[in-house]
Amino acid sequence: MAWGEGNHTERDPGMLQLKLAEYAARHRARWQRGFQFSLFFLDVLILCALAIVYVEYAAGLPAHHALEASLNDSYINFASYHAAHRALPLAVEEIAVVPTGRGRADVVARITNPNRIWAAREVFYQFVTAAGRSLPSRTFVLPGEARVVAAFRQQVRPDERVRVELGETAWRRVDPARVPLLDVRAEGIRYTPLATGATGIDFVAVNATPYSFWAVPLTVVARHAGGVAGVHAITIERWKIGERRQVSLIWPDALPAVRETNVQFAIDILDPSVFMPFEGREAPYPGF
Repeated sequence: MAWGEGNHTERDPGMLQLKLAEYAARHRARWQRGFQFSLFFLDVLILCALAIVYVEYAAGLPAHHALEASLNDSYINFASYHAAHRALPLAVEEIAVVPTGRGRADVVARITNPNRIWAAREVFYQFVTAAGRSLPSRTFVLPGEARVVAAFRQQVRPDERVRVELGETAWRRVDPARVPLLDVRAEGIRYTPLATGATGIDFVAVNATPYSFWAVPLTVVARHAGGVAGVHAITIERWKIGERRQVSLIWPDALPAVRETNVQFAIDILDPSVFMPFEGREAPYPGF
């Protein structure tokens, strides 16, 4: 046998396995204790994390309840919102009949817009009598405005109740802060009995706005103690900035003692076409 045969060195795989097995047997109990301690430490970490989550949850409960309460208070019911902000219907008020003779009469009414942010851009109306209907007419009513409308020489009995039917209405939402109040007025109103039995009325139409208008319809309503004594309608054309236009009208009949005169200027400021251009400019004023 050669030298070294039958002897095992440290590099022999068998000897390494024996040493590893011996080392594992000696330290097995320590490894088990280390593994158990690691499991215990992991359990502690998990419990700490759960405790932190619970504490944060408990601390956030009041804020969560407050948020729920605020949601209940500030919840938007869109159906209720739209119902509260929709355009309210126009109201017809003070329908009056002014006899003009021979079974005819002038009928006048006031159409009121109760809305603050909705303008009736176009509304069709008709006066309805026992003899039939007046021709369909249209007008506009700005927010919070009362528009006087009239139909002349209608076939109406003295004791008849006339009604006004409103047709389709085109609405437009507007910002009240951007709708200017136009300073237009009638000054020096004077009634004059004429020899023919008619009544003349004179006044000055004052345009104190910074705008000029192509055509402005006017409705003049004279009132006495019993209601409406007479109604008249004319149109002022090419009414310039700062102009004081003399206006003269004639009622075909004698009017009773007039206590009040209402002159309404129908200027649709939402329609750019009613404005005349500035001097030296071709384009009209922009709408509001």
